[in-house]
Amino acid sequence: MSAPSGSAIPRFETSRQICVVLPDNGKDRELIRVLRDEKNILTASTTSCRGIGVLESTRDSKRGKLPPSELVHLVEIIVPDSEADDLVEFICKLAGIDQQHGGALWMSMPISATRYTLPSDVPYESVRTKTHAD
Repeated sequence: MSAPSGSAIPRFETSRQICVVLPDNGKDRELIRVLRDEKNILTASTTSCRGIGVLESTRDSKRGKLPPSELVHLVEIIVPDSEADDLVEFICKLAGIDQQHGGALWMSMPISATRYTLPSDVPYESVRTKTHAD
């Protein structure tokens, strides 16, 4: 059965998911802002979570005990496969992944994802922070 004329047919392109773990120092929000403003990437999100550095777990912990966890931020980004390698290099430089305690980054195998765009007249949401008055 063929699709009716004029109906939209979704097109799937191969994409990659890039995951970045960053310390709790605001770099996650800065990364999201730069991706939106400079790279026009809207498929990115950040989540607060608890983390333990791999080397910390062997250095300061008692045998059989994990060291205390600390707050980190996981940034997840979906990009077309063709842009992924360049974006990984850009993120590493911007976020300081190559510096001590800079974070971690990994990229998934290719996945299928539907690209979306927001209408041009939708304003950006402001980010609520502790400094904003309630």
